[in-house]
Amino acid sequence: MRDEYRNITEAMRRPDFLVLRKETSSGHEGFDENIIEFWEKFRPKAKDFKGFVPDDQTRKDRARLEELNGKFDFKTRVGELFGYCAMEGIGNNDWFGENCDVVPAHEFDDVVNGTDLIACFKREGGPSIKLAIDVTISEVVPELKRKRDRIIGDLRKGRMHPIKYFCLRDEHDEPRGEILMPKVIIGTTREEAEKLFEDFCQVLDEKGTEAQDISKSIFQRELLRQIRHQLGVFLEVGIQSLIENNRQKKSPIFLELESYFEKIRSLTPDQEVGSREYQELADFLKRNKEELIALEKEGGQTATDYCGTIYKHLEVLEVIDTIDKEKSSQGIELPPEARNQTERQLEVLDKEELFV
Repeated sequence: MRDEYRNITEAMRRPDFLVLRKETSSGHEGFDENIIEFWEKFRPKAKDFKGFVPDDQTRKDRARLEELNGKFDFKTRVGELFGYCAMEGIGNNDWFGENCDVVPAHEFDDVVNGTDLIACFKREGGPSIKLAIDVTISEVVPELKRKRDRIIGDLRKGRMHPIKYFCLRDEHDEPRGEILMPKVIIGTTREEAEKLFEDFCQVLDEKGTEAQDISKSIFQRELLRQIRHQLGVFLEVGIQSLIENNRQKKSPIFLELESYFEKIRSLTPDQEVGSREYQELADFLKRNKEELIALEKEGGQTATDYCGTIYKHLEVLEVIDTIDKEKSSQGIELPPEARNQTERQLEVLDKEELFV
């Protein structure tokens, strides 16, 4: 059977193996029916936003989308299928824990805002904690840096990533329409994406729609590690921007924040989240949340929201860190060779380059 999967993935390497989403076919009937078609049912449609987004706005966005699709018509099929593998792993196989729902991005947010899916971590007493995810084949470092720079550019202006058309169906306490949230990039090599696709196909052939073995895939730890690292760096960018843009206020609380911030600047990515220094910084931010928000808005400052950005990143980072530790306690560990595969991706977030 694996020879059959290899024939499919060999075809993916052809230059002409390109496809629009609406015509996506993996070449494997079970994958098409049980994964692609399943997730397309949950992709937000225009009807989901009637009464939530003005009709004239949706018409403008549709025109812009058609214009962009005219310039950038195609995606590589291997990249498209990797996105579906990520949705299936996270949404139906608990890669990010059993309390995580997945919403495929609306076509506008995919093409215009560079988001493939939204991970929604359920919590009691309120809307879910949301994280926008850009899924990519991460073999081209300049392309990764372009994506990174777009995220960091927004953070330095006190803004989070916009999702224009968000809809989590059947959840009545969830917002619908445009919302802001943290964003990360998850990536792998073409070779690893092809192998992941083969694994899903093999499980589907052997066990029907219940791909139970996929829930133990070490690939989930690779993705969690990437996200954990990125959120930590993006949190630091937000804190640094808050300090720099409020330095003229000369408030003792900003000076104290800066002292905590400097303690984590010298740590490596693997040391940061979960370290004593990081926990002290997180505790300080939580204790002084109301005062920091009030100081940022002092003098009628409303154009930026550095504090909102910081606290949203801190919130989702703590969720991801908890899930990562749970996966480790379950014995799902990355072998050394798998850890090395993510180094190229992590180098894109080199702190010496970002914090100058």
